[in-house]
Amino acid sequence: MTDVCLYRVSVLCSFISVVDLSVRSKLLIHGNITTDEEPFGELLINKKLNQQPFNELWGDSLMNCVTECLVRQHCQSFSYHREKRYCSIYNVNDDSSLTESSGYVYSKIKTWPKLYLGPCKKKKCPENERCWSKDGNTIFCEPSECPELEPLPNSTLRLGTRGVGDTRTHVCDTGFYSSSYNHTSDAGTDWRIILRNCLENGTWDNDNTCLEAALCNGLPHEPRMTRNTSHPVFYPQTVKYSCEPGYTSNNGSGLRSCQEDGNWTDLDLNCAAEKICLNGTYSDTGLAPCTNYPLGYYQNANRSQYCIPCEKWNSGNGLYLG
Repeated sequence: MTDVCLYRVSVLCSFISVVDLSVRSKLLIHGNITTDEEPFGELLINKKLNQQPFNELWGDSLMNCVTECLVRQHCQSFSYHREKRYCSIYNVNDDSSLTESSGYVYSKIKTWPKLYLGPCKKKKCPENERCWSKDGNTIFCEPSECPELEPLPNSTLRLGTRGVGDTRTHVCDTGFYSSSYNHTSDAGTDWRIILRNCLENGTWDNDNTCLEAALCNGLPHEPRMTRNTSHPVFYPQTVKYSCEPGYTSNNGSGLRSCQEDGNWTDLDLNCAAEKICLNGTYSDTGLAPCTNYPLGYYQNANRSQYCIPCEKWNSGNGLYLG
C-alpha cells in the first residue's frame, strides 16, 4: 500500500521531522531499544480518523504524540498533523471512519512497541489517567482526562474534548434556563449555557441543571411601536421595542423582560408623533409625499430629505417651531 509506511523507512516517511528522529537516537543511547522489538509503528499517510478525539495536544512532535497515547490505557489510535504539530488521540480505532486529510497521518497504537513507555512499560494506570516518571525511577499515575459527559436533562451537549483544563458546553432546550443564571448580574449573557470545566483531579465542576422557565403570555402590543420578536418569550428573555417611523422616543431603553413569575417588567419607552409642516402649519399624523404637498413635508421616514421649508422651519432638527 502506497499510503502506508513504517516509521523507519525514510523515503516514504520523509515528512517526519528531524526532531522526531532524534528521539530514536536518545532511546538508543539509553539502551531502551532492544533487538527483539520493532522500533516503529505503522502510519497511514494523509489519513485522519473522522471521530471526536477525547483529547487534543498542541505543539507536540510525532513521537510525543505516540507516547501520549501509549501512556493512556484507554487510547487506541491517534492522528497527527506535522505542520500544525497537532495531536488528536482517540479511544477507538475504526478504519471505516478514516477520511482523506492532507498533512495528517493516522496510526493504531497497537502497532507501536511498548519501549517508548520507558519506566511506565510495566505500569498500568486507571482509565482517564496517564503514567509518567519524573526521574526515571518513581512512577506516577495522574489524571489526564475527565469521564465521558452525558447531556444534562433538557439540554444538548456540544462536541468537545475532555482533557484536564478543557471546557464542555451544555445548552438548555427552549423553555429552560441554567440554574446558575442571575437576572441582575448575568444580564446580557446567554441564560441557556452551562459550562463544565475538567479539573486537575479529573472531575467536572459545576453541578448546575436546566430549570423549566416561566412563559410570559400575552406579549404586549404598544401603540406606535414595533418589537423585535413575535415568538413566545420565556424567563429571562427580553423584548426590544422601537418607535415606528414618524414617531420619536423619549430616550427610554425600550426593553421589557419576562420575569420568573411569568409577568412582564414595565416599559420605559414613549413614542410621540413628529410635528410635520403642512402648508405653513404642522401635523401630528405622520408622513406624507412631497409630490402632493410640496411645502414642509419629509420625503422619507428617516428624514434624510425634506421639501421646501415652511415658515419657522428649524433646519437643524426638521421640526416646526410653531
